[in-house]
Amino acid sequence: MRKESILLIAGLITLTGCSQNVNENISNDNGNTSDEVIITEEVATTINTTAAPTTTVAETSGDVSYSQQDSVEDYQKAYAEFLNSIEHNYSANIIHINEDDVPELSVQMDTENAYLYGFDDNGVYEIGMIDVDSNTIDFLYRPNHSMFSCHRGSVMLGDRHKLVYIIGEENGRLTLADEVHIVPDERTVECDGNHINASDNTADYDIYNYEYGESWKKTDDSTYVTDGMIQYWLNN
Repeated sequence: MRKESILLIAGLITLTGCSQNVNENISNDNGNTSDEVIITEEVATTINTTAAPTTTVAETSGDVSYSQQDSVEDYQKAYAEFLNSIEHNYSANIIHINEDDVPELSVQMDTENAYLYGFDDNGVYEIGMIDVDSNTIDFLYRPNHSMFSCHRGSVMLGDRHKLVYIIGEENGRLTLADEVHIVPDERTVECDGNHINASDNTADYDIYNYEYGESWKKTDDSTYVTDGMIQYWLNN
């Protein structure tokens, strides 16, 4: 269940757009597919590092145990049960999409997509699926602003641009409501959704001169869900 396993597989694949423009990086470093990526046990066991959780961590004989001062929340137990049922290697992160107190869950089981899940009184539900960046194998999100983003297209083919997903609400649950393609002025890109030029008014997306603003974040150690966290949430 490690992000490194996904990244290792990605490193074995020749990806288009390897010469990504530096402007497509975040200046402050805060940043359903039917094809399954099968990660063998041999490959998975070659990775022996995991991201450190932000709460209390103790290492004993190479094993990482997790604990938290607050009581286990309903959403934590529900997410743990859900993740424990997944048989594939995956990378999971708990992130805040909208402004309520219950965070959402992102799960990547391959190098192309991330699956988004929410939690309500009826349990865990799927919000939708978003693309991940073909170069960095991740995505960006705007905490509490209901937006996700990644780069779509190929630098080699000259059609690379920013794709922004807009999260809405339907029947009390979060859902993928819209997508907007932000295209560099010098490019002409055929998009399967709404598109605007980078020089147009993109302030609503906190994107200026084709660069992400400070509100855009990437998943990191503070959002990563470890095995120790899952076991603690299941047993407490």
